[in-house]
Amino acid sequence: MPNHLGEHISDLSNEDDSALWAERRQVVRDVVRDGWSRYRRDAWGSDEYKPISHTGHNLTSAGGVGFGIVDALDLFLMLDLKTEYEDALSWTLNELTFELDDSYSVFETTIRVLGGLLSAYHMMGEKEPRLLHKAEDLASRLAGAFNTDSGIPSSKINLKTRYPFLDISTNSLSEVGTLQLEFRYLSQLTGNMTYARLVNHCMDFLAEKEPENSVYPLNIDIHSGAMFGTFLSIGARADSFYEYLLKQWLQSNGTDDRALKMHHRSTQGIEKRLIEYTPESNLLYVSDWDGMYSTHSMEHLACFYAGHLSLSYLYAHGEGFWRDQIRAEHDLRIGEALGETCYQSYHRTKTGLGPDRMMFRSNDRWNDNVQNGSDPDFIFDQHDTTDRSSYRLRPETIESFFLLWRATGDNVWRERGWEVFQSILRSTKLSDGGYATVRNVDVFPPSHDDITETFFYAETLKYLYLLFGPTDLFPLDRYVFTTEAHPLPIFTPKEGVLV
Repeated sequence: MPNHLGEHISDLSNEDDSALWAERRQVVRDVVRDGWSRYRRDAWGSDEYKPISHTGHNLTSAGGVGFGIVDALDLFLMLDLKTEYEDALSWTLNELTFELDDSYSVFETTIRVLGGLLSAYHMMGEKEPRLLHKAEDLASRLAGAFNTDSGIPSSKINLKTRYPFLDISTNSLSEVGTLQLEFRYLSQLTGNMTYARLVNHCMDFLAEKEPENSVYPLNIDIHSGAMFGTFLSIGARADSFYEYLLKQWLQSNGTDDRALKMHHRSTQGIEKRLIEYTPESNLLYVSDWDGMYSTHSMEHLACFYAGHLSLSYLYAHGEGFWRDQIRAEHDLRIGEALGETCYQSYHRTKTGLGPDRMMFRSNDRWNDNVQNGSDPDFIFDQHDTTDRSSYRLRPETIESFFLLWRATGDNVWRERGWEVFQSILRSTKLSDGGYATVRNVDVFPPSHDDITETFFYAETLKYLYLLFGPTDLFPLDRYVFTTEAHPLPIFTPKEGVLV
């Protein structure tokens, strides 16, 4: 482990900026190698790593489905970590099986495993066909989840029997609307349009059900096809649906006009319905709505939206896109303002890390009983023991810093990313190695929970590496990143991919 890891970098002010960012990028690479070595030693093949007890954990009793390893394949390729990649590839090709007699999340398995296989296959220059065979094997099993009365997938699938889990009749907006990039790309590669047809049916359904303000309820009955609920959010159960509207248009090389129109309408609806400001400093946030009132709170997950609007701005001049410079710049300003709020949610805590749910001060009477603490905008509770105050190694703020930097060229987002990275190293790294969830971000020294989510490697560290890298490293005019940060190529769809 290098001595400089976790400490501020040496002063390179007299050297070219590229040397500064190259050294910072190397620190990220060192962290990946260090953390991965613990997983390799203690939990090889397991879905998740428990860094305190030094053990692995699978999500079901039937065995791991590759979350821990497949989710990191393209990271190793991106960082040129040859040994780590070869070990992970060997396990994936020779030990990973989907003949598992248990129910698995269709959404999580798609974004982590199917996306990981497809991205690695592409990044290998399509030289490892066994990765594609694995991907199609998995997708053919996941396809069974769509065998419902409505064609809307069940949230879970038995991978061995290929039967959907029908006892739970409700699926969520994000779980139905965040399968399209992976399934469509698989159809593009294989010529088998079954996968695209299944997820395109979901888009047909969502377009038909689009509410007047384009902000959807979160729940879908897989039997009747009814959408229901009054809670509105761009956080859990909704976030990646909105993310994929724009990204479906990008992936299709600007040909999926319907997704683009839905993206346009949703950004306007979210601004009108959910955006709020703190009374003291005028910090912008995207509040949840409980059906009657604003909750004056926002999940860390919703920080993706700052980068989402920045990515939209990047393509504002594309054929068939905004063509409205005023509107495009307005959206970028919202993205920058939200990025500022997400940054401040980190900068103002004792650990330098942001909470899983931000609570904001407001002038609403109902909020009087929680107006404690000294921060003028946020409500931090040092005694809170719920997940609300935890930092779960999430990527969304870093992801948005990356996209804001690519959209604006402003190095302030890179510097903020470096600041957050230092806080991650200071507050999540355990004394005997590994990185763990922080229980309360406003308590230092922190205490930890015994879990390292796979998205710490697949997303958080990957986006940090990209943030500190050059702009031609996975350029955004050639790649679209899935919600699990797996880069997939932009392509002109074959007949049947969009229809």
